Amino acid sequence: MSSNRPRQDSGYDRRDDDIRISRRTAIAGAAGVVGIAAAAVVAILLLDDDDDGSDDDGALATATLEPTPIPTSTLPPTNTPEPPLPTATDAPTETPTLEPSATEEPTATPEPPTATPEPTATATAPPTPTAVPTTGWTRLEPDGSLPAGRRDHALVADQAGNRVFLFGGRAGTEPLADLWLYDVNANVWQALDVDGDAPAARFGHNAIYDETQQLLVIFGGQAGSDFFNDVWVFDPVANVWAEIAPAGDGSAPEPRYGAAGSVRAGGSGLYVSHGFTGDGRFDDTWLFNVQTGAWDDVTPTEGGRPEPRCLTRMATDPDRDRLLLFGGQSNDAPFLGDLWAFDTEDSTWTEIETNNPPARNLFSLVRNPVNGELILFGGASADGLRGDIWFLDIEEDTWSAEVIDPTVSELIPPRDSHDAVWLANAGVMLMFGGRDDSGMLNDLWIYAP
Repeated sequence: MSSNRPRQDSGYDRRDDDIRISRRTAIAGAAGVVGIAAAAVVAILLLDDDDDGSDDDGALATATLEPTPIPTSTLPPTNTPEPPLPTATDAPTETPTLEPSATEEPTATPEPPTATPEPTATATAPPTPTAVPTTGWTRLEPDGSLPAGRRDHALVADQAGNRVFLFGGRAGTEPLADLWLYDVNANVWQALDVDGDAPAARFGHNAIYDETQQLLVIFGGQAGSDFFNDVWVFDPVANVWAEIAPAGDGSAPEPRYGAAGSVRAGGSGLYVSHGFTGDGRFDDTWLFNVQTGAWDDVTPTEGGRPEPRCLTRMATDPDRDRLLLFGGQSNDAPFLGDLWAFDTEDSTWTEIETNNPPARNLFSLVRNPVNGELILFGGASADGLRGDIWFLDIEEDTWSAEVIDPTVSELIPPRDSHDAVWLANAGVMLMFGGRDDSGMLNDLWIYAP
């Protein structure tokens, strides 16, 4: 097993070509529109503002790794009613023209939440915490207003701030553009009222939280017949979005929905692979440099690669300088169950022949940094929606399934199109929303391995 310190890409983190908006400048002009340079990239450097969680030299303060108590409850799932989904036996094999789109969704259209400030942790007394369960699922009951039920959204965690951001998705036929913050310690959701321009409503996009620069980064997605390939960053301190125009030669991935996305191990980078558009599915792989705004096409020119697909997921294995991609949907198969590794040093794909979970799409895939294993939950399969959970041992590249004991923890309802993140301070996985047979969900759960 290699060192936990990932190798740095040569020249990736050079600072001499960065173009940044200072946090103080952004705050001073927060009521206006953030300017976008026509011939250069807009990137945001988090300067030291005394109490922003960084040292004077700009280095991020190290967050404690001691377990953080999380408020819990045992209430049943909350959902927004929607007409039942067709059973697996009713679902035909999809082709590119049958890719899920806003026009194919059921007619129920819950209204998205308005972007008005919600009660903060200081304004509302947090509930009395209870101990994180020893193992299994536990449902949380956040205080205050809740995000609308949705699927195909993006959930990312700010580990240092002990908070989680939720952006977009779709509720019925309605693409969403709202941005929410979940305070892990206070167990409170807050709708963020952001100054200036913001990304268009979308679903099926990719997102990461860049811990190096403390920025939320999103790419791509779909709204109706429109597909996107734009990149936006959100600065939580300045409370502004900024669109980053492609730097360098202006190259960028084709617009797409349902691609696999994952963070670069060295920080300040977003990998995007595969995906779908009205013209078909992709099998290319790209790396976006958040510091410079430049895209790099790292698609292998030789050797094998995963067949064109969408509705797939990917996670970073920093100890081995690789990305791991599983499942999804191809032109010929609505549910895939293969596992591939992308070597980030050599830009090569290799299929891993192992005991893979049942084929599926629209599942969640999260890395547990304590032991490095990947945690796969749920998704849609030929047998219908799934509620199983699987672990990938990265030492042996083998999967194992856990059978949840209902006497130990609640059995979470099966679902697809949800999203999940790892909470380092609490040592648990946090999962939000998705879709089950009754409709869109807005329930929040933690899973303790």
